[in-house]
Amino acid sequence: MKKMILLVSLISGLFFLTGCEGHVTEDTPATPSGDPRVINVTKKEASQVLRDNKDNPNFVVLDLRTPEEFVQGHVVGAQLINFNSPNFALEVQKLDPAKTYLIYCASGFRSSKALHTLRRLSLSRIYHLQRGLRDGYPARPIVPEKGENPYKIKIGI
Repeated sequence: MKKMILLVSLISGLFFLTGCEGHVTEDTPATPSGDPRVINVTKKEASQVLRDNKDNPNFVVLDLRTPEEFVQGHVVGAQLINFNSPNFALEVQKLDPAKTYLIYCASGFRSSKALHTLRRLSLSRIYHLQRGLRDGYPARPIVPEKGENPYKIKIGI
């Protein structure tokens, strides 16, 4: 019995020290997802992807958060597709498979789950902001223009 308690304590301690997933920092490079069309990116890499595709008509930024989260701030030019909506699967079916997408949510949880659906659509390329806006945000806030609603602050690079 003592050996069993010791073994459980040892295993629990290892999980506590190492965590369930690897530690990702701003400088951790993009990681493969197992699907060559999907590239998990850090905030630094996402910022570069946004700059590189600023004038690219075949590049689309998708915000997968709720409308309430979206109006509090979003990447400039992002399209809202609410992952929690019952119409999510129907909305993403309208996406052009020839375009390249950068997807994000608040923490990376919803966008990770959305990848399951998006992979089935044969989209050409998906950049996934792995840790979401809260921790992996690639940009700085932009002050609203004069006359613009101050509560609809957009976020850009």
